[in-house]
Amino acid sequence: MVSSYHSRNRRLDELLCCYPVVMMPGAERAELNYGGKVIMPPSALEKLSRLHIAYPMLFELRNRSKNKVTHAGVLEFIAEEGRVYLPHWMMQTLLLEPGELLQIKSTDLPAGTFIKLRPQSVAFITSITDPKAVLENALRTFSALTVGDVFSFFYNDEVFEIAVLEVKPETKMNAITTIETDISVDFAPPVGYVEPSRPPQLSRSGSVVGGRHVTPLGETGSMAKSINYAAIAPSSTASGVLCLSYLFIFSFRFSSWVRWEAVLAGRSRPAGIGTMEGMWLAWRMFF
Repeated sequence: MVSSYHSRNRRLDELLCCYPVVMMPGAERAELNYGGKVIMPPSALEKLSRLHIAYPMLFELRNRSKNKVTHAGVLEFIAEEGRVYLPHWMMQTLLLEPGELLQIKSTDLPAGTFIKLRPQSVAFITSITDPKAVLENALRTFSALTVGDVFSFFYNDEVFEIAVLEVKPETKMNAITTIETDISVDFAPPVGYVEPSRPPQLSRSGSVVGGRHVTPLGETGSMAKSINYAAIAPSSTASGVLCLSYLFIFSFRFSSWVRWEAVLAGRSRPAGIGTMEGMWLAWRMFF
């Protein structure tokens, strides 16, 4: 184990041999695979205390040989000296093999305001009936998120993976802390989701009723203009608020398709309900 101390920036900087949490001695703790925190040795806590590192303790994890980086919190200080235990998804993200050296630095991250996520399977929208509650529960065990992470969580006897595509505020670290902050969350369509092609529909510039030409809605001279329809029409964005634990609060925002405007106004049911497309659209509208 190699460690260093810089009085000017007061950072912990160590090289530890990394192992997946399944290799920890004692009873198996499978739940540790589905979080964003690591297990460090007691000496690390002692050094952090001497450095007066403030809560929350956040760390940059770097595989220097592959130039891969992520960020994490710490769960416990019970690892053997010279070792650190990581969730399996973190080992994969960093392209690490058991026993390889991992550089760990204490760091500071900005409080997150926005993240964009992509489920790695359409099962996320077909198998989860209450995605807000499920995602809330999964993210309670995270202290930080980094662009490029593909984290996993366990739900209903199934493992789901989520990729982090974007975080804000944007910094050179491409990472945020999720502790005690309000975060807006957007979702990209799941990997494997394909929107069915649709036959082209003929559009008409107007119709004739009783021998008189009727101007389409929205054009000059129409009723829409006279009642200022553009100002009172329903928005094409569906939103909702999810209140989490004392750690943080998420505000989910989803940009919906224009064809959902009629649904928001209670006018019609969109085509595709019951199909994969309809399930994705309905899932987005759940928020």
